[in-house]
Amino acid sequence: MLRRFPLFRLGLTVVAGSLFASLIYFYLALGENLSTVSGSEVSTEPRDLLTHFRRDFLFAGTTPAILFYIGLGILLLGIVRNFARRPDA
Repeated sequence: MLRRFPLFRLGLTVVAGSLFASLIYFYLALGENLSTVSGSEVSTEPRDLLTHFRRDFLFAGTTPAILFYIGLGILLLGIVRNFARRPDA
């Protein structure tokens, strides 16, 4: 008997990886912005950084955001498949 492909785990891995990739892009952009004197001033308060991360990096149409939605689709497909399958007799 063949094992089924674990869609839930695959989707969860892609979602988590895309969130970490967004976080890396955010830290690189923040470091670049803070390293230049002529750049716009960015508040380093945790609340402001979280708002900036959500608005500009998490769902900004970049590759990690596309991977996030693909992973979310795979994750939901795995959940639906697990609830829809019949128990083996």
